[in-house]
Amino acid sequence: MKEMVGPNIQNDEVTGTLTFQPAGADKAYRYAIVSGEVRLVLAGRTKVTHTGKLDMLLKYSLDADAVVSMQAVYEGNYPETDPKQNRTTWRKFIAAMESLPK
Repeated sequence: MKEMVGPNIQNDEVTGTLTFQPAGADKAYRYAIVSGEVRLVLAGRTKVTHTGKLDMLLKYSLDADAVVSMQAVYEGNYPETDPKQNRTTWRKFIAAMESLPK
């Protein structure tokens, strides 16, 4: 594996443009969708940059503004560098994220 990935990965920079759109309600919750293009620069000496599209569903209680849960998909690309051939190949990836209950 060329790059280790785990819970201790941190980003030096997160940029992008996201839109927030109300997505209705049911008897117990209100919903919103957040989506847009995101750029992540990983911490460390390599400063690897990932780019992609983030789609997120937020769930709120009917009587509060605090988020109750989140589900998201991040679909993007990351560079894989081959120093021997002096080239970079862009690889696709998909990451699914979900908040844990309190």
